[in-house]
Amino acid sequence: MRLHLQRVTRARITIQGANIASIDAGLLALIGFGKADTQQIVEQMLKKLLAYRLLADNQGKTNLSLAQAKGALLLVPQFTLYASTSRGLRPSYSNCAETSMARELFSHSLIHAKALCRTQGIYLQHGRFGEDMQVELVNDGPFTILLDSDG
Repeated sequence: MRLHLQRVTRARITIQGANIASIDAGLLALIGFGKADTQQIVEQMLKKLLAYRLLADNQGKTNLSLAQAKGALLLVPQFTLYASTSRGLRPSYSNCAETSMARELFSHSLIHAKALCRTQGIYLQHGRFGEDMQVELVNDGPFTILLDSDG
């Protein structure tokens, strides 16, 4: 599982011009699944995401988790995170989880993330699997991190 995290001052998702999700300060997390991913990996990575200290404290240091900073989380499914660009001039998606598996893992991600965010007081919004989404964001920093379950 890969999470491409961007610290944002705001972000939103629209589908066919309709706003379906938006957050203020927090993290935009693009989430992708590989062939070897499992529900257990999803749960571990979401716990890590929520505990990771990526937000600034009062002194401007990157010391706070989402809950500590009272930040928001926007989860966006994105299969292209597993694209391979090592050969040729067109990405290969052979490392991506099959569509049905990725759909199940994203659904599990939402269920688990909702439970975790509820207990930690984190505002959660999300995109829709398989939809053509337009994602807008204002990157705070810029600040971008890649979390990968493979290390």
